Amino acid sequence: MGRCVRNLCIVIPLVWGTFNTLIWGISKGHTWGINSTHIWGIIHPSNEHTDMDTDREQIAHCYHDMYRAMIAKDTASLDSLLDDSFTLIHMTGMRQSKAEYLRSIAQGTLNYYSCEDTQLDITVKDNRALLIGQSRVNAAVFGGGCHTWRLQLDIDLEKKDGHWLMTEARASTY
Repeated sequence: MGRCVRNLCIVIPLVWGTFNTLIWGISKGHTWGINSTHIWGIIHPSNEHTDMDTDREQIAHCYHDMYRAMIAKDTASLDSLLDDSFTLIHMTGMRQSKAEYLRSIAQGTLNYYSCEDTQLDITVKDNRALLIGQSRVNAAVFGGGCHTWRLQLDIDLEKKDGHWLMTEARASTY
């Protein structure tokens, strides 16, 4: 992602969002982040780097990689982020298994076009984590028109063989 050298702040290119979004966020005092040390797009200096920080960074990458894969309809990449037991619970309460979810993306039932203004809250306890992600997501789903959703995903993750995998995601709006 980037690294801090002494007391310098290093600005790195945003993978998620545009340069204008970064400038707007800085000028308005907005931050996107996973904790007070690491902010999505900007890294603040720190003298300590803990395993929990590394776990949070990996989990944040999972979230952003998930949206990149959903937008690109890259079901192979998305598959690698999801545990075989994965279940998606939609806003309506409908439940989709991993296989059904991947098929819905591949067949165009679920179409994602962009994701921006992401806010993450990550709690890690041993080999389990909860990620609450809030993003503005432009999507057309289940035959509906294109719409920008203020989408919140509460995602349970489990660390298996050194990798964080999503086990369940619950969608709602915020």
